[in-house]
Amino acid sequence: MRILHTSDWHLNEKLGQIKRQEDICSRLEEIAGYLEREHVDVMIVSGDIFSNTIRMDEIREAFKDVTRIFRPFLLRKGTIIGIGGNHDSEDLFNVVRLAMDLAVPQEGSVRDPKEPGRLYLYERSGYLTLLDPQAGQVQFCLLPYPTPNRYIKEEGIEFNTIEERNRLLHDKLCERLLRLQTDFVQVAYPTVLVSHLHVRGNRLHNLYHLSESRDVVFDLADLPLSWAYSAFGHIHLPQDIRGSVNARYAGSIDRFDFAEAGDQKSVVVFDVGRGGLIGTPTVLPLNATPLYKIEVHNPAEIASLPERYPDGQRAIVDYQVVYRPGDHNPDAMRDDIERMFPRWCRRSIDTENDFAPEPDETGRVTTPSENVPERVREYLRRRLPDNSDREELLTLAEDLLASI
Repeated sequence: MRILHTSDWHLNEKLGQIKRQEDICSRLEEIAGYLEREHVDVMIVSGDIFSNTIRMDEIREAFKDVTRIFRPFLLRKGTIIGIGGNHDSEDLFNVVRLAMDLAVPQEGSVRDPKEPGRLYLYERSGYLTLLDPQAGQVQFCLLPYPTPNRYIKEEGIEFNTIEERNRLLHDKLCERLLRLQTDFVQVAYPTVLVSHLHVRGNRLHNLYHLSESRDVVFDLADLPLSWAYSAFGHIHLPQDIRGSVNARYAGSIDRFDFAEAGDQKSVVVFDVGRGGLIGTPTVLPLNATPLYKIEVHNPAEIASLPERYPDGQRAIVDYQVVYRPGDHNPDAMRDDIERMFPRWCRRSIDTENDFAPEPDETGRVTTPSENVPERVREYLRRRLPDNSDREELLTLAEDLLASI
């Protein structure tokens, strides 16, 4: 069985004022091309198919886009398996799944192989098998992102703090995984784990996901990698799991934030046979949208921008104009930049006086250090004087700076 692993589509996402659906559809069309070129049988989407701010009209348009793009794959009996991520609406997943089950009812038990040529969405943890000529059948253990509704609400368990909630979710997900292995997984057939989780020790873009008070974090010991393949979602940076050949974050399909500006986005294709993973998974690149932060101080710099950024019409830009009053025309500078970069998401127009050095506590004016790490430290110390997480954030910043 040939499988394509993708994740974190974030349908109808926005960046500032820019709607991203056109970019997302372009990436999905690339993926659809890979499905045909690579003769893929199954596509797995390991969470965050939608964005959590999506409206009903956007849901409708998103489904139209997905149907248009992947209908040929489904018509040739390709199968799509998706799980819920932290940005996916649990209610939406339930409604879609119930509607699909009503439209095409399937008899049999959980252990019976599913029909190909369908989209299967799992808002709760689950087990699914598909027949395959070479492997006999391939099993899929499905673990959506840990939320109280998905893992502890039915048991009536209560919690008082976020930390207590996260410990409960951690333990309940591990219990659910063990139950799937014990009750359903047949050792005679290969199994693919599909999950939307944060595994400790992997590279991240920013400080948010490093805080265990806000996310449920798992160790490798919690999630054994003895599967034929482990398909992870949640972290947007594509990477393997601690050097493993058969466990990987597919990453997001496009650059959704400026922290991802340097990422090479991709999907993964791999083969599973009766003995498990066959060969080494192949990483296939996606032509992700360029994201640029641009700063200009005079009109002469603007003239060189098209040469420096030849893809400016396609790129999404956060730009800053710093002008000299009386010498520069800020409106003309703004208009010239926005003709070159029509997809700007944020802008600021400031005078040079706005950036005069601030006096220290003794009244002395000092020049900011050109040392980047020190400038980061100075910025955080100024912005976090009364923040209750100040020391934790400063410590995390030091760890991040040390890794650069």
